[in-house]
Order: sequence, then C-alpha cells, then structure tokens
Amino acid sequence: METHLWYILPNEIKSQSLLKHYTEILSPSEKDHLLRMRCDELKKKNVLLARTSVRTTIARYQTNNNNTTVVDPKSLKFKKNLYGKPEVVDLDNDDTNHPKLQFNISHTDSLIACGVTVNVPIGI
Repeated sequence: METHLWYILPNEIKSQSLLKHYTEILSPSEKDHLLRMRCDELKKKNVLLARTSVRTTIARYQTNNNNTTVVDPKSLKFKKNLYGKPEVVDLDNDDTNHPKLQFNISHTDSLIACGVTVNVPIGI
C-alpha cells in the first residue's frame, strides 16, 4: 500500500558521457525513435532521460528468477495494454501469484517524475 515517486531535474544533467551511457540502456526501438525525432536537443534529452528513468527505476524493483539479483535495465521488455499505456512484461511468466508492478511517468522541460506501485494503477 505504498507509492514510490522518483524524479530527475533535467537541467542538472549536463554530462555528455552520462547521456551517452543512458542511450546504451535503451532498447533498439527506443534508440531508433530518439534518432528519428524532429525536435530540438532539449526535447530529445528529456525523452532520453524519461525512458532511462523508467528502465532504471523499474529495474530496482525487479529481480531475476531466484529473487536475489536486480535485473539489468537493458533487459526489461515493455508492452502496451488495451489503452496504449506501457506495462512491464513479466519476467517470470510461470508465477501468476506475484504482485504486479505498476508505473507511470510524466515529464516537462524542468521535471521528470516516475511513480511506482504494486497491484494498484498509478497516474502522475
């Protein structure tokens, strides 16, 4: 019965090497989407930070099958639900009794926020 909120202040992220590292966390389709975007660099940076934020935040809550090792953010898979909202694809499809992680992200030019709950839909 908790809600966890994580946030990034995009204006404070200035390191080009860190941004390059973040790009490596994205899936091939996310990288392709970022490269195809026709907007200014600030918007691209914010999209990069938002997607990376989702991956790194969700990875903190996921574990592998033996429930001891945190999952690599690059390995996370997402799908869209019936309403087009992204969801994490279950890593352990055999266990249907484990709690379902829910998340939502919102971003502006000055703030990126990611909320996480278990078994309860969330919106930011």
